[in-house]
Formats: sequence, C-alpha cells, structure tokens
Amino acid sequence: MALLIGVELLIKDELLTETGRCNKLTQYLTELTKKVVSTQQRIDSTGCEILLQLIAYLEENPNRTVLNELLALLRNLAATSRRSRATLIKSPLNEALIRKVVVENFAGSEASLISCRRLLQYLGNLVGDVDDNLVIWEALMARGKIFKKMLGCEDQKTSLYSAFTLINLARGNSLSRLLDLPDLVELLELLISTVLRHENEWSLLILENVIMSERFAANFEPLSMSSKQFLLDLICEKASHSDSSTFHIPKEFVPLCVRHVKTHLDRVRIDRSCEDYDGGVLLLKMITILAHVSLDHKHALGHDLELLIMCVECLKTVHTAGKQGEEGCDTRNDFESLAGNKTEIFEHPLFGLKRDLVRLIGNMSHQNKLNQDTVRELQGLELLCDLSCLDARNPYIMQWVVLALRNLLENNPENQKVVASFTRQSVQKDSSVLKDLGIQLT
Repeated sequence: MALLIGVELLIKDELLTETGRCNKLTQYLTELTKKVVSTQQRIDSTGCEILLQLIAYLEENPNRTVLNELLALLRNLAATSRRSRATLIKSPLNEALIRKVVVENFAGSEASLISCRRLLQYLGNLVGDVDDNLVIWEALMARGKIFKKMLGCEDQKTSLYSAFTLINLARGNSLSRLLDLPDLVELLELLISTVLRHENEWSLLILENVIMSERFAANFEPLSMSSKQFLLDLICEKASHSDSSTFHIPKEFVPLCVRHVKTHLDRVRIDRSCEDYDGGVLLLKMITILAHVSLDHKHALGHDLELLIMCVECLKTVHTAGKQGEEGCDTRNDFESLAGNKTEIFEHPLFGLKRDLVRLIGNMSHQNKLNQDTVRELQGLELLCDLSCLDARNPYIMQWVVLALRNLLENNPENQKVVASFTRQSVQKDSSVLKDLGIQLT
C-alpha cells in the first residue's frame, strides 16, 4: 500500500517534535481511512511492516489518538478488501494490537473503550470470511479473562462488538473451539446476560448455534436456573418459528428432557402446580420441547410407553381438578374478563400444560398401535373429547385435540368404536371435536 509510505516518513522525520509528529500522523491516518472506503485501497506485506513500525513508535511514545486512527484504518481495510484480509490475517500486527489494546489499555474509560471497540470491529471484519483464523482465536483466548470483561462490559457497543468478533471466530466448523472451552458454562451465562441487558443480537446468534450442538446437553445442567429457563424459551421460540432446515433440537438433548419430565410429572399431578419448585418451572418448557420433537422418528419418543402413561395420567388429574372447581386447574373461557390481564393467562404456572400434553400424546400415538390402545385403556379418548372447550390458558387446545384424536383413531377400529359409542352422559352431544372428526351422536 504505497500511501502508507507517508506514515513511515513521518515516523522518521527528525525535524518534527513528538507533538507535531503525532498530530500529522493523526491527520494522515484520518484522511487515509476515508480514502480506503472511497477508492477500495488494499494493504500489502510492506504496508503491514510500516504499521508495525508505527506500533513500535507508540510503545515508546503512547498516543491514544494516533492509536485510535490506526485502528479505524485497519477496520475499514478489513471491511472493504478480501485481499487485505488475506494479508492482514498472517501479520504479527494482530498480536501486537491485541497486546497493546486489550492487555495494556482496557481500563473501562471512554478513551480506552474507543480503542477496544475499533479493535473488535477490525478483528470481527478480519475473520468473517477467512478460514485460517486460529491465530486470532488463540490470541484472544490467551487473554480470556479480559475478553470476557469486554463482552460483559456495561458499554453496549463494546459488548456488541465483542460478541460480533466471537461469532465470526466460531462460525461453522469452528464452533467446536468455543464448545471446547473449559469455562464454557461461564461464557454461556455471560452471553445470556448480554442479551438480557443489551439485547445483544450477536450473543443471541452464538447461543442459537450452541443449542443446536450435540454437546449442548452436557453443558446444560451446570447452568443457573434463570439461564436454563432462558435457553429453553429460546429453543421453544426457534422450534415454533423456524424451518427444520435452519433449526433442529439435538438428539442428545431429548433424553435429558424426557428424564426431567418423568421425574417431575408426578409432582405436578399431585400438587397441580409448577410454581413452588425449580423443577416445575422447567417442566412445562421441556414438555413443549418434547411436543415439538415427538413426530421426529430419530428421537423415538413413540417407544417410551412410560412417558405416554405419565402424560395421560397427569392430563387426567389436572382436567378433573379443574372440573371440580380447583383454582388454577379450571378452564378459563371468560375472555371478556381476562382481556388485558396477561398475568392471569400467560404468567399462570400451568399455562399451556394441557395443550402440550395433548399434543405430545397425539404425536406419540401417530401410526403407533400400542400407544393408541394404551390411551384407550387409560380412558384417554373420553378425556380428550372432554377437553374440547376453548381455554385462554391453553391456546389452540381444540385444534390439538382434533389432531390427537385423528392420530388415535387412524387404522384403529377399537378406538373408532369407543368414540362412536360415547353418549350424552360422557361427552357433550354437540362436541365440536366430534363434529370435526365426522362423528355424530344420536
């Protein structure tokens, strides 16, 4: 980069005072930074050597303004030229900058934050499409404690750019580097906090990649309760609104959910509540996750008869308690009185429980004769038909009941016979569910 020769001349000009030299360097670098964007300038190995001379000069003559303008120049070079990125990634310039900015100058002051932001922008741009970025990863992780301070910094931009650099270093096959970190749990907690405090979109993207990893399950249990809830909510959100080609729940995580659901379903059945203990808080979210994956044969949930039985019994107990007027289990279809009352609906400790149990039971019975028969033997068919009322705390439960019954009746004459034999005493004659199934009681 021929224009950087001017930097070398300024460094060597013996007629300049140090103040005058720094002022001219600042002005020169500022003009060059603007020119890089407009003229697509690139840097070569000679240019990197000149910038190393500049860093050596700044070691002896510290000047924050010159340093910041140098970082702005590199940020723009890395952003605008792939050839510049290919040259810069191999340069010892990066190690020198990381040492100077991260180790020597990160003090949390506004001046040091500007340096950190620009360095992180530069590194994030530099490694975005470069495969061989291991040297940058190692340089940052060698200062892992300081890097985590930048990631967790109260300054929103510093936190954002730290996550930006991290996601670019851990893209694709490089994600394993992040998952291999000995302090991964601590890092996940930190990433979650930056999402909650700063709405850090890059941190969220990292977490989305982690929850799809086969190693996610092994790192889930050590997390704090609030972090577990956050990640389960994220899984539910992604599973509900993402295409299967872009998001999947790792098969290693499903057995963990099954174990937790089995462990805690009985307590919900007995207490009819999930609000008084930690396991119950996670239970509803894990049932939702199992409902999402239960049609995917690679998870083989259909073979878990114990889980199916526990789901039917829990659904039966909660529904019966509601019919008996037990507060919290009752069906809420008084929509006018509930209008605007989110606490009574979405924050209720059993919100969505009956809906997701119905969904899970129905999916587990899809083309599974043993499960279809088991639900019938547990009086589950009558139970499902009795769940046909609208319920504010269980959105779309009627639709899931219809789908579950279709799965239970498919190619199962015994189940079809049982449902067709229901009388007014057991199921409402005008049940919308039975109408949707094409069954008319006389």
